[in-house]
Amino acid sequence: MADGTATGLRHAEIVNWTGQALAIPRNRISELAQWAEILRPGVYFLFGETENSEKPIVYIGESENVRHRLLQHVKSKDFWNLAIAFTSKDENLTKSHIRYLESRAIEVAQNAKRYEVMNSTTTQLASLPRADRDSMEEFFQNLKVLLGTLGHKVLEPLVKPKQPDQEALVAHIDSNILRFESTAFSARGLQTDEGFIILKDSTISTVVSPSITQPLNSLREEAEKSGKIKREGEKAFLVEDILFSSPSYAASFVAGNSRNGRISWKNNQGETLRELEEQAVKVQDDLEN
Repeated sequence: MADGTATGLRHAEIVNWTGQALAIPRNRISELAQWAEILRPGVYFLFGETENSEKPIVYIGESENVRHRLLQHVKSKDFWNLAIAFTSKDENLTKSHIRYLESRAIEVAQNAKRYEVMNSTTTQLASLPRADRDSMEEFFQNLKVLLGTLGHKVLEPLVKPKQPDQEALVAHIDSNILRFESTAFSARGLQTDEGFIILKDSTISTVVSPSITQPLNSLREEAEKSGKIKREGEKAFLVEDILFSSPSYAASFVAGNSRNGRISWKNNQGETLRELEEQAVKVQDDLEN
């Protein structure tokens, strides 16, 4: 932290990695002249939001001189308030390298669907020799880690693979799925480190109680307007995973009325989320005793 604050200019690295990250608030852009790290080729992310956007916004770009390009974006793009740039400490990133990183970032960000990606299309991956491509994939994975650590999980899928084997991954997710069902809906969800995810293809109630909170009602309306909810006859279903801050907020979204999520969500054995949490606490207590 250049000035000792978590909101100012920040420089981040990973031990034994040639890359580096620079987080630059828009109002501090004039201070970049003293940062040699930003005068190099690199890939950058512009973060912001607008009144008309349901999600936070990101624009992803590349440049052979990141500082010069960011100064241009101060004049040409109004939405952003923070830039995070990635360059190399050994200055070995070429134009082909940064074009590859830009394309990978756009593709992954669009698939993750956490942010509205301002780039209109996914650019074609630059053609690289196998060794260079493998090196850039390693660079990209470290880039993802630092970007998330700096507060922007734009490249992280909501449901994260925890095991390399696809069959094992499917089995892991299935064993942790919770369900909330009635005659009016049938929803599946996952408790994660970030909150509670209602999974794609879950059906939700089409009836909304007058007592539902205004924020939750607005969230339902916005989800339908943006295409996250589709209707077919008397049913409504999700076309993508949606993250909520709590199980109760997710359960209320599904039911259209106030619900206690720790009682509503159950596993295949009929155990509630509350019971599962209590079992986990008991196991920990037994281990400590």
